[in-house]
Parts: sequence; structure tokens; C-alpha cells
Amino acid sequence: MSFIEELGESVVSIAKDVGEKAKEISGVAKIHANIKAEEVRIQDLYYKLGKKYYEVYQDTPDTEVLDFVDRIKEANDKIANYRKELDAAKSSADVVVNDVPSEDDVVAQSQVVNEAPDDSAEQEAETGTEETVQDTADEHTEG
Repeated sequence: MSFIEELGESVVSIAKDVGEKAKEISGVAKIHANIKAEEVRIQDLYYKLGKKYYEVYQDTPDTEVLDFVDRIKEANDKIANYRKELDAAKSSADVVVNDVPSEDDVVAQSQVVNEAPDDSAEQEAETGTEETVQDTADEHTEG
């Protein structure tokens, strides 16, 4: 066999090996993606389970979860106070403030972000909602 024939066979062999490795890597990446998708699903179920438990047993929680229930109640009390402050600020100022989203709105939005691919730039371009928090703050301080 000549040098060129041996070289040709070596190139073909290397190309086959590279192709097989690429398939293996692709398969491993797909498995990793499947694992991550199931982990995200479990986190969502944990959240829903915890929320349901709180709704059903908030008045009579097990001692093992009493601390969590107390912290949730404390956070809800703070939110109620912040909403009162916001209402007072709205009524005393000439500034128009968008309604604060409810807990369900925030949860729904976070689920959409976790499930959907990141195409926020396209959505902003389509809807024209590229305004940042800093832009909004600047508008309120200038006027």
C-alpha cells in the first residue's frame, strides 16, 4: 500500500471516529437536558405542593413546618403594609404608578420565563416595551 492510500484510510478512520464521538456527545447533552427539564418540573411541583399545604393547613400546621408558615404569614403582613403605603403614595402624589402585580401574576410570569426560550429581545422589539427600571425612575424624578 502506498503512502497516499494509507493516509486516505487514516483520514477516513479519523472522520468516522469524530462522527461517532459527536453522536455520543450529542446523546449525553440530550440526556443532561432531559434531566434538567425534570428537575425544573420537580421544583414547580414542590412549589405547588407547598402552596397547597399552606392554603389548607395554615391555621393548624405541623410543628415541623410551623416556622415556614410563620415566615409566610409575616411576609404576607409586610406585603399588606407595603400595599397600604403604595395606596397612600398614589393618592397623595400626582404620579401614575402601575398596579403592583399579585403573587399569582409574579408566579405565572416566572413560570413563563422558566419554560419559554429567551426571546425577550424579540418581544421587546415587537411590543416596544424596552423601558428599563432606571428609565422609569428618571421620568418620575424629572417631572
